[in-house]
Parts: sequence; C-alpha cells; structure tokens
Amino acid sequence: MRVRDGDAGDRGLVAEPGEAEGRRGRRLIFVGNYLYLLGFASLAIVIFGLWRGLYGQVPWLTPAGLLLFLGCTALGWLVKAAGRSLLETRLASTVDMMGPREFEAFVADLYRRKGYYTKNLRDSADQGVDVIAKSYAETLAVQVKHYSPDRRVGSREVRDAYAGARFYDADRAVVVTTSYFSREAARAAARLGVELIDRRALKNLVEEHRPI
Repeated sequence: MRVRDGDAGDRGLVAEPGEAEGRRGRRLIFVGNYLYLLGFASLAIVIFGLWRGLYGQVPWLTPAGLLLFLGCTALGWLVKAAGRSLLETRLASTVDMMGPREFEAFVADLYRRKGYYTKNLRDSADQGVDVIAKSYAETLAVQVKHYSPDRRVGSREVRDAYAGARFYDADRAVVVTTSYFSREAARAAARLGVELIDRRALKNLVEEHRPI
C-alpha cells in the first residue's frame, strides 16, 4: 500500500492499496456481484417455472433452482465481503501510519473530492478547527483527530469543534477521527448538531469519493 503526495504545496494525500491488492479486491467484488446475479437469475427461472406449471414436467427444477439461489447469494456475499475487507484493511493501515499533519491533509483532500474548497489551518491558535471546507451551499469547520483505535474521542473535542465553527462563522462543525467516539461525545454532538465521522464512516467516505 502506498501514500502519494498530491499537488505541490497542498500536501493532499491519496491512500490506495498497492496495484496487486487493488486488483484482487476489485476482482473479488466483481465475482461476488456476478454470483449474486446468477443466484437471482436462478430464482427468476424457478418463479417462471412455477407460473408456467413446469414443476410437474421437470420436478427437480424448483429444488435445484432454490439451492442454486441460496448457494450463489451466500457465496457472493462471502466473496464480496472478502474483497471489501482487503481494500478496507489496506486503507486503514495506511491512515494509521500517517502523522497528524498528514491525516489533516488527507481529510482536506477527501473534502475536495466531495466538491469543497478546503483550507488547512496551521496556526496553533486554530480555535479547535483544522480544516475549513466551503461549497456553494455551506461552510464546514472540520476538526481532525488522529487517534489510535483504542483511544476514544470525547465530548470536549466535540464542544471545541462547535465553538470553532461559531468562531469561523461556519454552518456546521464536523469531527473526523481514525478512532471512535465516546457515548458522551455522541450525546454532545446530538445536542450541538455536530457531525461525527468515525473510523467506519471514514472508510465509507473514502470508498465513495476515492474510487480504487
């Protein structure tokens, strides 16, 4: 897996699996989708056979079709899960190896891919905000926390992000982390209207906006 720099000066980062791992992951997902299609095609044949009254002529059609449907869908789910796991594990290991500044640049790059203009705040007095993300519709104040998965983000960080959003006159505050949020943080976010993006949600965002 590799991390490559974006345009000079903005340090936008792209995390992606190595070419071999990427090909294997995509191939597994493709095969899983194909198995899903095969399974549902067999189910359609069973339904058609029942509708046309073919069961009496071909008695093995229904049980064979149902077995094929169950087998293909179950195997397809397992194969797709293996492909997604390969890509997600590679992504997670790369993000975990980043430093805090690199991860800030990574998050800024992710929001650019979502259609925002972004600015990284390098000042130590950043008021609890690391990235400003602007679009025609809204301005986001994003706080970035590069924590190990066993360290939870607490309610203090959520309150800091909310205060920072008000300081920068942003429409919403967002906290993005490589870890997870405590229950107190979730309650504070619900009360203050702060969006929380934890490790799982971050993986989903990368998959959606950073095709690999």
